[in-house]
Amino acid sequence: MSFRLKPEILFILERSEYPQEMEDSFFPPLDMYYSKNTLYLEVEIPGVDPQDVRLTLQEGHLVIEGNKKERQQSSAPLSFIRMERFWGPFKRVIKLPHPIDNQGIKAVFRKGVLYIQIPLKKEERIVKIDQED
Repeated sequence: MSFRLKPEILFILERSEYPQEMEDSFFPPLDMYYSKNTLYLEVEIPGVDPQDVRLTLQEGHLVIEGNKKERQQSSAPLSFIRMERFWGPFKRVIKLPHPIDNQGIKAVFRKGVLYIQIPLKKEERIVKIDQED
């Protein structure tokens, strides 16, 4: 029998395991997967200017943070009926599941999605050969 957590549960677990430094921040959704020797992340942050996003590596964690600027206010006050889109600062701290190669990381921002490629470190396995007489 296979078992899969719903995204809402994963969101709660990740948020409690890696507390965010900014209390009023939103939590952009992401997909993380790997293929062969590369780890891929796709982070949805529509409406964010790429210059307002920062990526850093800290002790086996990838930190994605930035700011989604608030919409320009019109001259007349607005009365919202529904407001589901977030704005303001955001931060995600993702524990990287494998050792990585820091040198070849690539990031591209396209149509509101941040695409990140992280090469996985190739582990050398040295086998000790015992000598028998």
